[in-house]
Amino acid sequence: MSTWVDGTVSLLHSVPDVVWGAFIAAVASYITAKMTNKNSRTQLKMQLTADADQRDRERTMTLRRDVYLPAADAIVRAQQALGDVGNLNKELPEIQKAISDAFAAASKIHLARPIHERGHLRVEGSGVSI
Repeated sequence: MSTWVDGTVSLLHSVPDVVWGAFIAAVASYITAKMTNKNSRTQLKMQLTADADQRDRERTMTLRRDVYLPAADAIVRAQQALGDVGNLNKELPEIQKAISDAFAAASKIHLARPIHERGHLRVEGSGVSI
């Protein structure tokens, strides 16, 4: 066993110092490159996740804007049509059409809700969930 260790030590001592310096520099460069790449991948993942979240928020807000504003308009039209029920100058089928058109536009509100919330309408403060 001693001869094996002595032979290995003498072999390592026979390697020139320039080669040891190059080897140590190569190992240091490799470790530095691995750490830099790992950090870059982590930062890229964080950036891509943040960008995806931002795009998802923008998409959701655009959908809500495109759905809720016409729905609010439809609700106002339905209220106006309900107010016209007492008006003798308006025909009942005309009023019914205005109300059904308004409710059809307002029904799109369900599309703007997240899928996991669809079918669950909560009335705030009442504890009622439909």
